[in-house]
Amino acid sequence: MALSRTQINQLGDRLRTGPFTDLDRELLLEYRASFLPAYRHVVESIRTQLQIDPTGRPEKTPESIIAKLRRTAIELGRMQDIAGCRITVEDIPEQNRALDRLSNLFPTARIVDRRASPSYGYRAVHLIASVEKVTVEIQMRTIKQDLWASISEKVSDEFGVDLKYGGTPSGAEPAKRMLDWSSSAIAYLEAGEADRSKSYGYEFNLGEAAAIMQLAAREGRL
Repeated sequence: MALSRTQINQLGDRLRTGPFTDLDRELLLEYRASFLPAYRHVVESIRTQLQIDPTGRPEKTPESIIAKLRRTAIELGRMQDIAGCRITVEDIPEQNRALDRLSNLFPTARIVDRRASPSYGYRAVHLIASVEKVTVEIQMRTIKQDLWASISEKVSDEFGVDLKYGGTPSGAEPAKRMLDWSSSAIAYLEAGEADRSKSYGYEFNLGEAAAIMQLAAREGRL
C-alpha cells in the first residue's frame, strides 16, 4: 500500500530523531522502491531520445537517506535525490550542450547549477526531473568535476563524512585545504579566458593541479 505524504514525513521524523524500528526501515525501503519506475523512465528516455548513456550514480542507500535527514531539516517527502543517474561529459561546453538537450527533454525540470556556486567545493549541474510527481535527479559532471567528487568521497571515507559538508574533522585540515584548492583550480582550468580574468587573481598550473589531485587520490591527504 502506498504511503501518504503525511505518513512519509512522519517516517522521516522517526528516522531523523529516533528511535526507529525494523518496520520503519522496511517502510523506507518500500518508499525508495516506489521511485524505480520514474528512474527507469528517465534513464530510458535519455538513452533512446538523446543517445546518452547515464552511468555511475549509485543508488542512495537507507543509511545515506537517514544521514541526510539528520544533517538537514528537509522532509523525507521533499528529498529529491532518492533516485538518480549521472552523466559525465568531457568539458564545460559539452556540459552546457547536454543541459540544453535535457532541458528540452524534461521541460518542467528544475536546474541546480553548482559550478559558479559550489557546495563545499562540489561542482556539477543537477537537473531535477519529475515523472508523475516522482522526482529523479540527473547529475551532470565534467571529467574533472567527477574526479574531484571521487577524491572527496575517498578523503571523507578516511576523515569522516562531515568533511564533505563544510566541517573540519580532527587531522583533516590539510585534506580540506587540498579539496578547496583543487576545486578552485578545476573551475579556473575549465573557465573561458574572459571568466578567468574576471574571477581569479592568480594563475593555476595544470600540471600542478593534476599532481596534487593524483597525490590526494592515492594518499587521501597532502
